[in-house]
Amino acid sequence: MDTNYKEMSEKALVIVDLQRDFLPGGIKPVPNGDDIIARINEYVSIFSANNLPIFASRDCRPSGTSSGAHDGAVEPCIEGSEGAEFPIELHLPESAMIVTKSGILTSENVSVFAGTVGDIQFADMAHALGITELFVCGLGTDCSLKESVKDARREGFGVSLLIDAIRGFEAVPGDSALAVAEMVKAGARLTALPKAAAGLSADKTRERKHGAATTAKSLQTTQA
Repeated sequence: MDTNYKEMSEKALVIVDLQRDFLPGGIKPVPNGDDIIARINEYVSIFSANNLPIFASRDCRPSGTSSGAHDGAVEPCIEGSEGAEFPIELHLPESAMIVTKSGILTSENVSVFAGTVGDIQFADMAHALGITELFVCGLGTDCSLKESVKDARREGFGVSLLIDAIRGFEAVPGDSALAVAEMVKAGARLTALPKAAAGLSADKTRERKHGAATTAKSLQTTQA
């Protein structure tokens, strides 16, 4: 896995649980969940172009177990199943880091922060990369995504919620709107294209100016 990101990346994209079983046709589909794939691909391209880290989380339940959450129904995202895979329409770069949430998942551990990148806890990996702000998108607004955002705030990360690239289960109409309000109350900032992209581009411009100024200062010191 290529993790040759710029030192102290500060910002990272987090795609939450965009897996086949949570899309239309899957075991536990999010209504219109596939509508956001194209937009998420746009964000992937933007973060890749800026050499910023990209994380994609996935549920990965052990075969033959049940979380007890579906009244005996078939569990989604069983380890090794097609339903646990990312859709082929999602264009993740080779450098993307996969955050795996394994074991018997419950409402207590659906967050990205319950997962690991290899054997490294997600929070530890993010801190090691110097990340301070997470740009969050994916599924479901009223479940894993909400808990991930709340955990991010508790861990001290800034959160930009990509409001044009999220969808919720909506078991009860209005659940997603309530979840968004809860995330905002926790300190998340709402954003979307093109504003989100403009912010990253501005950061890149400031970085180039800072680099040029540092180089000039270094040359002046050398010549003195």
